Amino acid sequence: VYDSAAYHARPDAFEAIERIHETSPPLATIIDDNPGLLDGLQTREFTDLNLPRGFGPDAEFEALARRGLARVYWTHELHIDEMKARISDLPSRSFKETAETIREWSNDKAFQVYMHVILDNLMPAEASIALSNIAEATINSTLLAVHDNYRLQRIDGAIMVAVLGELASGDALVDAELDALFIYEGTPDKTIENLFDRYRKALDMLSQDNLLIGRITQSRKPWIARSLDGSPMIRQLDDAGSVLLDSLSARQVFTAGKMGIAERFEEVRRELLDNVEIRKTALSRLRKTPLEPKEAKTSMLNPASSGFHDLTVIVRHLQLNHPETPGLLVPDSLSAIHAARERSLISAKSAEHLESATLLWRNFRGILSLISAEESEVTSTSVAENSRIARACGIDKPGNVLPTIEKTARIVAAERKKLVG
Repeated sequence: VYDSAAYHARPDAFEAIERIHETSPPLATIIDDNPGLLDGLQTREFTDLNLPRGFGPDAEFEALARRGLARVYWTHELHIDEMKARISDLPSRSFKETAETIREWSNDKAFQVYMHVILDNLMPAEASIALSNIAEATINSTLLAVHDNYRLQRIDGAIMVAVLGELASGDALVDAELDALFIYEGTPDKTIENLFDRYRKALDMLSQDNLLIGRITQSRKPWIARSLDGSPMIRQLDDAGSVLLDSLSARQVFTAGKMGIAERFEEVRRELLDNVEIRKTALSRLRKTPLEPKEAKTSMLNPASSGFHDLTVIVRHLQLNHPETPGLLVPDSLSAIHAARERSLISAKSAEHLESATLLWRNFRGILSLISAEESEVTSTSVAENSRIARACGIDKPGNVLPTIEKTARIVAAERKKLVG
């Protein structure tokens, strides 16, 4: 700790630096590269939640108070609209300065959230709510800055930008993948092309040295722009089944131009869902993915495999088969499972299994991303790391971490086999 760049730059923050070095090598590297992040831990926004030891009758009371304050603030009080308002008040003199200021704001907030997880003030699943909101607010503000600063002639029609994947579903982690979908309604022209190009460059700038948004997806054709106008959308798509699955996981983060594009997007999604062949194709894709979970001690780290992926398959299957169900067509798995339970699409027992598993995977993957165990097996982590994993996942004993993960993976695999076939 004493030899670290962070300590030499901020010796008054020794206690926080020591805690970070003891618990989170990734964050230790981050504060060595950017010790200014430690200044955020001295603000009232942080200290009013992370109350000092000795304010209550006992340690348990104090811990509960800190958790309650952090949970209310980061998951309720500091909502997306409030974040956008605060970002809009940040001073800047140029677009480049605006983009840099937004990234710094995002890093400051994300770092505070990570610290609350390390200090046991927030569960990783609670932190992911705040992180997804931070991502949406900063992406929206960045694109709005592009729109306001360049004002490229005029826009015929409307534009919508949505994010997919973990930033959309509430599973945001450290270094989350940015998977964006650009949609326009109207006749495409050079103005739209230029604007989308500026959007892409702005988001690429936002993702540089960003604690939360760490990489641009490479799993699809980059930065797809789709039109909602003209002939039915299903005739314009090369792979309508994949697009339908994308639409189910899309989280709108920005609109511009004429009003109503979000409603039109919903109409197009309904158009796809009403097409029997497209729905069959999408369902077939879900059924072709492996049923059996891989070895649990490594598979939980990969959202495309085992229990975490099985949950996604189950939710998408419910959405494709019951698209008319209120509240079901949402990117957040927990909300979708709740809607399915309320409408008796699944039993109370199945819903309980799926909800518990969703929270476990979010907590497990979240804490691993902070303690840097993502490339190692759970069984090879230190006693201290296993204790942190257990606390973050609400598991009573460190020795029960792996058995709990394995058991939950088997339960979810059985639910998938029962519900999806």
